[in-house]
Amino acid sequence: MKKAIVVLLTVALMVTTVAAVGGGKSVTAVPEKIVIGTQSVVMDQTLAIAKGYIEEAYDGIDVEIINFDNGIDAVHAMISGDVDFFYSGCNPIVSGIAAGLEGKVIWIHDLIGVAESVAVREGSGIETLKDLEGKKIAVPFTSTVHYTLERGLESQDVDISKVEMLDMDPPEIFAAWSRGDVDAAAVWDPVLSTLENSKIIYTAEDAAADGYPTFDLTVVSDDFSEAYPEMVVKYVEAMEKAKQLKLNEFDEAVAVLADAMELTEEEAAQQATGSIWLTAEEQLEEAYFGGKMAENLHAIGEYLYEGGNLIEEPGIEIFENAIDASYIEEALGK
Repeated sequence: MKKAIVVLLTVALMVTTVAAVGGGKSVTAVPEKIVIGTQSVVMDQTLAIAKGYIEEAYDGIDVEIINFDNGIDAVHAMISGDVDFFYSGCNPIVSGIAAGLEGKVIWIHDLIGVAESVAVREGSGIETLKDLEGKKIAVPFTSTVHYTLERGLESQDVDISKVEMLDMDPPEIFAAWSRGDVDAAAVWDPVLSTLENSKIIYTAEDAAADGYPTFDLTVVSDDFSEAYPEMVVKYVEAMEKAKQLKLNEFDEAVAVLADAMELTEEEAAQQATGSIWLTAEEQLEEAYFGGKMAENLHAIGEYLYEGGNLIEEPGIEIFENAIDASYIEEALGK
């Protein structure tokens, strides 16, 4: 009788922990811990963490937030199994996908705008990208802003071989700029806004207008999404909640972001409007998950391959297979 009761209880427990999620996904268990990779950027993920939306979504689950200086380190962390989700600009993600990263792009934080730009010193005589020939510019290699810079140089017929590019992380760029070691910097906020006596000569918004859009994205590991699909939907819901706060209660969102990032509210507001925060509904449009996202990522992959940053030229199918909008659809009840 005791054995029968144990068996019945075990079966009941399995039934209650296997819950159907819209679209046929199922949850087999609840993780003991969820690890999320982030960066110090004014964005929806930062807002969701600061407002407690992540903690609320994963009530009772230990959540660890790991901060990275760049997307490449975040990609390596997922390859090593150290994170379940991570935020990054699209270039490191493209590199990871091309190298066999076992993860899916599930969320677009933003379409990058003026928050990633090329800055030069006031009074330096550098007015356009063409004037960078013979100059030193600091930029995080293989990042989205690196892509923006090089595509801009190409669009303005600049001889890239005559521009000395120095590979630096954002904190290193700030230090190099402060010492006067570089003539220009291609970087993102918050470092971009803290470069003294600087002016902007080219932005990611300009690059998008030239046909080279860039995005900030979230990737979830395949192991995690297959084991805990409902947890992925909860992540998406937390991100959307943050975006709706910014959309409907901008002043409150700015105040929270300013406190979290140790910025003035004016600085936080400027950075919050430096990119387009796409809502869940907007992300399903043709320009994004609804059609062109794989094409955009493939274009970046070709650029990285041509620049010698990828061993093999990636086909578009690997990017099509690395995108999964179903969690957004489920969060929206579609």
